[in-house]
Amino acid sequence: MITNDPLAERYISYASKFGINFPSRADQERVPGASTDEGDVSYEVPSLQAVYKIETKEPNHNPEFTKAAETEEAHVRTMVVSKSLALVGVDFFTQEEFRSEVKRNFQTGTCT
Repeated sequence: MITNDPLAERYISYASKFGINFPSRADQERVPGASTDEGDVSYEVPSLQAVYKIETKEPNHNPEFTKAAETEEAHVRTMVVSKSLALVGVDFFTQEEFRSEVKRNFQTGTCT
């Protein structure tokens, strides 16, 4: 997964305004990764992977996690993430300077 820094930074700025707190970048990089098709996509177009947490100790892909995902709190968190991603998309398509920065970051390989 190649994260496009301008996209990710813009996403963090919006999601933070909606109350999502993010660990430091160093802490984020220590978390083991998982397999994702988005990794392949990120080699072709500027990308970010908006991973977020719902309140459960259950691992993904099991019935107890499914129950936790059905809660109002999980739905609210999902809407915040969705709105934040949508706002990044609006910025990309309406702000030439931001779009150029995203493309330049992707083309120069300065993504992380």
